[in-house]
Amino acid sequence: MTTPPTPDAALPPFSGDNPLCGKCSHVDAYTDYRAAGEYSSNERPRSAPSPKGERLERTCGRCGFIWDEALVPPGELIDSPLPDTAVTVAELAEALQESHAGWPLGLSPACAEAAAEQLLDRLRVYHRTGTPASPATTLTDQKATS
Repeated sequence: MTTPPTPDAALPPFSGDNPLCGKCSHVDAYTDYRAAGEYSSNERPRSAPSPKGERLERTCGRCGFIWDEALVPPGELIDSPLPDTAVTVAELAEALQESHAGWPLGLSPACAEAAAEQLLDRLRVYHRTGTPASPATTLTDQKATS
């Protein structure tokens, strides 16, 4: 006799695009969809289907902790702060120059801008939560407190 899948109400609600790990407080996790009856990546499959229902499986990008969350209810839009926090070419170029300071060969503004454009063509880059919009300000603040 198999147990019916766990109802979605028993799962924590969807936590958005930047989930917080309950073990190490890191704000970054991978997300995988799991169908009803499918085993989680940290479970050993048995002969019967998993008792878990349809869900999102989150894996912390730092410590590897795995947890499940409910799916986004149909028709419900999730407000995401990401578009407002996206890094611009100028901000990324400035951050590249700041991070390159002290190296024997300097990074010219034109080279930093070209690198930033190429990176942003391939990657989505966002400001970390709670940091100022300007990477240079963040780096200056970090150096001052060190």
